[in-house]
Parts: sequence; structure tokens; C-alpha cells
Amino acid sequence: MRETISSGSGERSASGIRMLSLTAVFPVLMGAGCDLFATREPVLSEGASSLWQPPTSPNIIVQNLEVAFEKAIFNDYRRALTEDFTFEPDDTDRFQIDEIERPGDGAYDGWTRDVESATAEAISGSADSLSLDLMLFEEIVESIGRQLKYDYVLTLHQGSSVAHYIGEAWLRIRQESSGEWFIYEWKDVKSSPDDDSWGLLKGRNRLF
Repeated sequence: MRETISSGSGERSASGIRMLSLTAVFPVLMGAGCDLFATREPVLSEGASSLWQPPTSPNIIVQNLEVAFEKAIFNDYRRALTEDFTFEPDDTDRFQIDEIERPGDGAYDGWTRDVESATAEAISGSADSLSLDLMLFEEIVESIGRQLKYDYVLTLHQGSSVAHYIGEAWLRIRQESSGEWFIYEWKDVKSSPDDDSWGLLKGRNRLF
């Protein structure tokens, strides 16, 4: 992922006073039912504890999405997307899926936040493990937010086989009334005709 008293020995009398003070205060706290020393329960999500960070910048919301995908925390993955989220594949991938691999399915039609989250979960479930590297190469200021463009390498491990999906993710991100940022549009772009893209993988794994 990318983005990160010492004291000397006192006088005997002063030490005694401090010890006496702690001895007097501790029962009061305990008697009042104070949970000062209690550990907080983690926020639970699917498969793991939530690792969500408040998305106070466009970069943080992308990091939340990346961590959620790698850790299979799909409540957090869905949470990173707006209600009106849309996904657009590369034109060559649309042709490959709609005309050759899944004709008649309309695999990319009506791609909502729920479809995106369910597809990500299907991809994760098909692999023994996966890793995602996102490398920001351009940030554009837009009238209602930001567009962040990333090179990506998605690696899936399935038994002894390893598959790499390479391309670009163009993410449009806007700030909501809460002050937090969320992804509302995602366009996948092939970077090479020789490499399968993440968008192609999504089209192959969409469930109906």
C-alpha cells in the first residue's frame, strides 16, 4: 500500500505522593464502571475486521477500495462507491465479452454499485489469493470532484497458476455533504492489446 518521555528518577516523597494518588483514584474509577482501560471491539465486516479509514481525500477512498478488495471485505468495498456508481469497460473488452464470450448477456449493461461489489466478490472467490497494485499517474481537477488515473496490475493465484490483469483505472471521485470522498464512476482502459484487463475479468465474472 502507498501513502505513515523519558523521565529521570524523582525524589522519594514525590514518588510516594504519585502512588498514593493512583491508589485513591483507581477504586473510584472502578466503582463508577469506567471502561477507560477496556479495548474497543473492531468493526466487523465480511471475512475480516473492517480496515476502513475516513475518506477525507480522494486518495484515501481509493486506498480503502484497494484494501477491501485484497482483504475480501466487501462491505467496505461497496461502501467506497456512491449509490449512482457506474462502470464502463474498454470498447475492445465489451466486444470480446458481448459478441464472443457471452453473446446476448449484456454483461456490462446496468452496472451498478451492487453489481460491482458482487463481481469483485466473485473474482475474489475464484482465486486462492490475489494482490492489487495501483500506481497513480494523473490527477485532474473537475467541476464536481477529481479524476484519478491509475496503472494497475491485478494478480490472481489459483493453485500453481498465476494470472495477471493489466490496464488503467480512471476513477471519478466526488466529495459528499459529509466532507468525505467516494467513487462515482470507473472506466477501465486497456493499456496493451496483448494483456487481459481487469475490465475483461469483470465481464467474465458478472453474475445474473
